[in-house]
Amino acid sequence: MNELNKIDTKTDYNENITYKNIIGFFIIYVVVVMIIPYFVFEDIPKFLFLTYFANVDIISNILAIHFPSYFKNIYDINPKTPVQYISYNAISIIALSGIFMYGLSQKNRGYLSDLDILFTMTIMTLITWVLPTKLVPYLTEKIKDHFQFEYKDADILIATIISIGFIIIEAILIHLWLQFTGSMKKNLFKHFQFKFY
Repeated sequence: MNELNKIDTKTDYNENITYKNIIGFFIIYVVVVMIIPYFVFEDIPKFLFLTYFANVDIISNILAIHFPSYFKNIYDINPKTPVQYISYNAISIIALSGIFMYGLSQKNRGYLSDLDILFTMTIMTLITWVLPTKLVPYLTEKIKDHFQFEYKDADILIATIISIGFIIIEAILIHLWLQFTGSMKKNLFKHFQFKFY
């Protein structure tokens, strides 16, 4: 884990507030968090909307890795200033709220049991929030070094593919869990009631 804590793929950024930070703040908090969700909420399936919302931290992470002078003060996985700390945690809470909204929407629909909802929310938290925070920059750097990519645009492509990989793994694990519990409910879980009151 020490290697993960040292990951800071690009350090050419200024810790003071600059016009680039203002642009970065606008892009993440206004465009990514407010404008895009507002315009796509009614036009895409709810599960896609919630998947997007639960992954705003991954989007922020990718931007911070590749455009540090704009985004590193907005989303830094190792915050060094109060501004970075507050912003990092605000984006993390926004991403977690996407996971909470998923759980509430499933509860309202009534298709899944409370146990299924709890497990799927746990998977979403681990795969799209806990693991990618440090693994995306770490794996990006390792893959870039292994294949000796020299051009800068390789970073954003690698990080995007890794991030999509996390989302696919999440979907597979949730599907496998629901298949497993669906087949077991008739046997193992038929006398077990897991309800929140």
